[in-house]
Amino acid sequence: APTRNVLARLVIAAGANPHVETARDAGNGAAANPESALGSAVAAGDLALAYTMVDSFAASSAAVRAARRSDPRLRDRPARFFDDADMREEARAASSLSSAILRCLVGDGEGEEGDSNGKEEGPSGHLGVAVALYKAGGRLLDRDLHELARRIPGSTSS
Repeated sequence: APTRNVLARLVIAAGANPHVETARDAGNGAAANPESALGSAVAAGDLALAYTMVDSFAASSAAVRAARRSDPRLRDRPARFFDDADMREEARAASSLSSAILRCLVGDGEGEEGDSNGKEEGPSGHLGVAVALYKAGGRLLDRDLHELARRIPGSTSS
């Protein structure tokens, strides 16, 4: 597990964004639903990896923003250009964290059988990942809060 976490930290420091959804191979040659790297870590119940991704991305975001603002090719862009890019990244991260927390709370994790090194097992493990993501700044967006309410038996969501 330490190697996986170190690798995640390195690729995120180099510019990878764990919140961006990408198509992944479903294993049978067909593309599966797009999923972020953070979503994959959450689905596997890997608390350490999910937290590493969130923490590393938060730490590298300031450097990415500073580099964008100092890029000579973008020097002539108005301040609004940079503000808009920052807001899009923040919105993507908020959406990704919200989706990940929802996934933990409703138990949609795919958890891999066997290798549980560094992984939180069972529903309480996914709840632990949700709590860690919440502590890292994640919040349920309205759409995911409504989805959570819809999935709770006996709740009155409208």
